[in-house]
Amino acid sequence: MCSISVDNASYNDSAVTMLKDSLSFYKRLPLNDKLFHVRCCAHILNLLVHDGLSEIENVIDNVRASVKHITTSTMRLTMFSDIVKQLQLPNKRLILDCYTRWNATYAMLSCVLEFNDVFPRYAQRDVISIFQVMKIEIKELLMEKSLSEELWMRQMVDEMQKKVDTYLGECNLLISIAVILNPKNMNKMKLIDFSFHAIYSEKEAPRHIRVVGDSLYELYKEHVDENATANVGTSMENDVHESGVSNASTTSRIEWWKVNSLKFRILSKMACEILSIPITTVASKYAFSVGGRVINAYCSSLGTDTVQMLLCGSDWYWNFYGLKKKVK
Repeated sequence: MCSISVDNASYNDSAVTMLKDSLSFYKRLPLNDKLFHVRCCAHILNLLVHDGLSEIENVIDNVRASVKHITTSTMRLTMFSDIVKQLQLPNKRLILDCYTRWNATYAMLSCVLEFNDVFPRYAQRDVISIFQVMKIEIKELLMEKSLSEELWMRQMVDEMQKKVDTYLGECNLLISIAVILNPKNMNKMKLIDFSFHAIYSEKEAPRHIRVVGDSLYELYKEHVDENATANVGTSMENDVHESGVSNASTTSRIEWWKVNSLKFRILSKMACEILSIPITTVASKYAFSVGGRVINAYCSSLGTDTVQMLLCGSDWYWNFYGLKKKVK
């Protein structure tokens, strides 16, 4: 076993620690288990976004309540649409989010922003103040906003930055090694150097770059010792930067290493282990809680025929592709 990917629940940390201790009795893990515990990036992103949104929770609740108030009544929705036409605004529908999905909340806020002039006329209340996050790299955005003159913005970024440093920081080594082993990446360490200088300070960047380089060679040496083929490894190490990776654009990363496994025996094994590590997870409950995803608080008026078609269609789909469900 090379690694395990889980979300950031405390019980997973305990389970991974126990598993790691158990495995250490039988076989030394790569890089002294530095690559073993991989945290789910999707879950990390969800945590840091929710921490940020908690700073404007009252604003979001007001927006959600306003949208729900309008969309649940035909009369109120018609009145709102009339104001939109008077102001000659695009005829778009209001979006009510699912409060457990931050991307849906983002869609709702983005939509409401386009109707800033409508809400005060509709309800004779102040314009709701919200913000829109720019679509740029998370780290660069947080570093930029941490210098904001607004206190509430700095507080929001501080909470989000803690999540980034705590969780995403642990994934830097794994992701960096994966980038270097990706045959589509022609620049190798140059890309790491450029990226690290963008997300770290001038003092911190060289240290993190050295960690990646040292870890890569340490991992390579472990594989050389394990396979007892140091003479083969030497030639491969010299040839890796000159290898013909131009074909990588037409094949997947793992497939390229598979095709070239005879030429790069040790490197291909390293690539197979590293590039096959999943960095996101799906909650295990989704494997069996089908009903809750068909009928929920936001979709509770489906007819019996529709529900039956959805559930049967799902079962037929699984059966058609030979997928198996866990029997209770």
